[in-house]
Amino acid sequence: MRRLKLDYPEFSKSVDLYAIGQDLTEGIGKLEDHRAKEELPFPVAVVDNNVLRSLEIIRQSTKVAVDHNGVITYRAGLGEGEGDWPKVFADLASGAGS
Repeated sequence: MRRLKLDYPEFSKSVDLYAIGQDLTEGIGKLEDHRAKEELPFPVAVVDNNVLRSLEIIRQSTKVAVDHNGVITYRAGLGEGEGDWPKVFADLASGAGS
């Protein structure tokens, strides 16, 4: 898991952010150790293959935004979308696209 930063503290109360491990062999302990070491300000989670499949996550570093209705409103792959987060978070916070 590469280093992630939450650079948009203005959305910390209105948008939930989670890092989800894709490698099911890592377990929550390893992800939590990485989160603590990197001082990441958001929780980590491990989910089963059914969740990954339903979100169509088949590659490492897939980024998805899911609105409060469970609808995927944004998707980007490895190396994509880094500059998109201000708009993605603003849309989620305002309920846009829901």
